[in-house]
Amino acid sequence: MQELNSQSAVNSPRKSQPLLAAILVGHLVLLGWFSSFTAEDSFIVFRYSENLVDGNGLVFNEGQPVTALTSPLHAIVAAALYAITGTSLWSHKICSVLIHLLAVTTAVRILDIRKQLWPIAWLFILWSPYVVFWTVGGLETMYLSSAVVLSFALSHSITQQKSTSHIIWFSILLAVAFLGRYDSVLITVPLWFHVAASIISQSKRSGKKWLGDIYRLLFPGLLIALTWLAISQWYFHDIIPTSKYHKPTHGEEQWAAILYMGQFMIATGLLPVILWILIDRTGKWGNACTSMASIAKEHLGVMTGLVIFFGYCTYTVMSHMMFSYRMLLPYLPVGALLVTRWIERTIPDTNSDDQSTLGSGRFGAKSISILMVFMVIGQLAQAIVIDRISINPGKFGEYRRLSRIDYTKFMQLLSDQADEIKHHWEQHGDQNRKPRIFVYAAGIVPYKLRDFHVLDWGLVSYRKNVKVFSIQRGLLYSSDYIMTLTPRHHSLKYQLQRNPDDLEVVTETTMPFDGTQQTFATHFNRNPIQYRLPDYIDGLPVDEIPEKIED
Repeated sequence: MQELNSQSAVNSPRKSQPLLAAILVGHLVLLGWFSSFTAEDSFIVFRYSENLVDGNGLVFNEGQPVTALTSPLHAIVAAALYAITGTSLWSHKICSVLIHLLAVTTAVRILDIRKQLWPIAWLFILWSPYVVFWTVGGLETMYLSSAVVLSFALSHSITQQKSTSHIIWFSILLAVAFLGRYDSVLITVPLWFHVAASIISQSKRSGKKWLGDIYRLLFPGLLIALTWLAISQWYFHDIIPTSKYHKPTHGEEQWAAILYMGQFMIATGLLPVILWILIDRTGKWGNACTSMASIAKEHLGVMTGLVIFFGYCTYTVMSHMMFSYRMLLPYLPVGALLVTRWIERTIPDTNSDDQSTLGSGRFGAKSISILMVFMVIGQLAQAIVIDRISINPGKFGEYRRLSRIDYTKFMQLLSDQADEIKHHWEQHGDQNRKPRIFVYAAGIVPYKLRDFHVLDWGLVSYRKNVKVFSIQRGLLYSSDYIMTLTPRHHSLKYQLQRNPDDLEVVTETTMPFDGTQQTFATHFNRNPIQYRLPDYIDGLPVDEIPEKIED
């Protein structure tokens, strides 16, 4: 591999610092702009983590250790932040911003990308409206992204020249990524094998033993991962979160998923930038395709992992709550840095710190500058679209007709409903027992109603030996409150499984949602039946599901 000159003249920060400062300021402005967005599912994790800190255990409902946590890392970090600050949401948003910014900057430094190209990498990542969107969204996305991009950078460092500290940190970061999302192993395992092969090769060339380095590469991360899995099996009676049962993978929309991933490549700028550089560089400074092949070979582990992961995503990328490319986004920084390294590889090996040497291709000395202008325009245009028109722009995926502003109104509506339900129970409920509520969205309403026992379609109520679904009558009839969304979830009678007139309407609001008029309502059941789910996911049925109440 041709090593890039790392002398200070090449990586001179003098001409890059003002531009990097401007990009950073822009990133902070975008974060402030989108800061009111919070994904509804984030409050599921916050209820778990706050229960843990408050002494109730890592549970959603007290006394029922059932895990809906797709990201154990998210729950652990949220619990720590809540214990330290007394707040979950804003401490998480701030922590997510700081960790991701630190991770991206550190990764760029470890990869030793020349300073003149930092603006390209930062625009790719920090100005991406999708990165900004999920950085403040309250979920695990940026924690996972940070672990993955640092692992990628360390893998490059180790394959160039192994370092004991880097090997240990690499192993730990792979475990952190695993706790971020289990399916990250589709990328990190090939990356691990690539690094392991490189360590063995380096050791053989130098005549040293490699077993100790492989032990350090494997053991720290494996110990962390296996410890969590053992705890999960013991505490929850399962290592798999309920979402894997409640929202199983499916292949009915594989072509749409493939097109959706292509849409991601375009929307994030990866494909347009690749095409620009191919046209600009080919035949000018050697063959850009050869440089691309060189980068792919050098990073064979992560490239193999990305191919495997994209295959997996044809079944998962369009699942519920994966809007705005959430499934793919944690790996955008890796893709962006791969493209940036490829651009760097097409540059002549020169000691000049002249910015013009970066772009004297077919489009002239200002090629890279023009490219960055287009990137800024594209990112800002998409930010406006997300804010005003659609949080999932394009032809595929959910919530294509729901803007960030609309989603914020939806969250405020649910929050207001929770307040009204709490007040209603204080006025009309039996204060000698815990109230029960059946919800279609298990986030902010249950979070605000911490004293309520929550039932739902199957995320927190899923049990292996009990049928749980949207109209499970035992759950509906035993609930004091039932939340409905009509007509999105079918007719009111269908959702309640009884005559709606039998119940008292506590809240009711009609407003536009995802392109149609929807009615959000809460119904009060004055005579709930006795019906219980088993406390554990693998528990046996406690009560029989009742027959439907006839009109």
